[in-house]
Amino acid sequence: MANSKSAADLRDDERLGRRVFSRRQQGDRRLRWRAFYDWKARSLSVDCLDHAALARLVELGTRAAESREGARAFYGWLAIVVAAARLHGRTVRATPRPDNPFHADIDLPGVPGTDEERKTRARKHGQLLAEQASFAPTTNAARSVRRKVRAPRRGLARSQ
Repeated sequence: MANSKSAADLRDDERLGRRVFSRRQQGDRRLRWRAFYDWKARSLSVDCLDHAALARLVELGTRAAESREGARAFYGWLAIVVAAARLHGRTVRATPRPDNPFHADIDLPGVPGTDEERKTRARKHGQLLAEQASFAPTTNAARSVRRKVRAPRRGLARSQ
């Protein structure tokens, strides 16, 4: 793992991590989709897990947890490889920020329609992303992430 490179070009085999602030999402596979669900958002924020030392990423996650309403705990990441994040019409962009140079976004395909239709589509993307993800705790994130993309489930139209 590199110590500090920017999130410039993302290769298909690189790992992305969606931060987990809920003990339930950490342990219950049926609830993990919620970490990837935000029906109002056009993209999902993730960390580039291969672009920094684990201690630095944990520091960023802990700081984010402390700044959240209710000062939550940071448990780790739901980690997914870039290739899996790019399935079903999603794109992945490196989007470094001043407070997190290892930031990236998973862009969800635009979905016109009612709020209910957008919620349904966002939930489906959340479920498909969570299906490909594995939990990477703050202690051994480097070893706990699958590098292979599993065969995707059907569920979204091919144009999405």
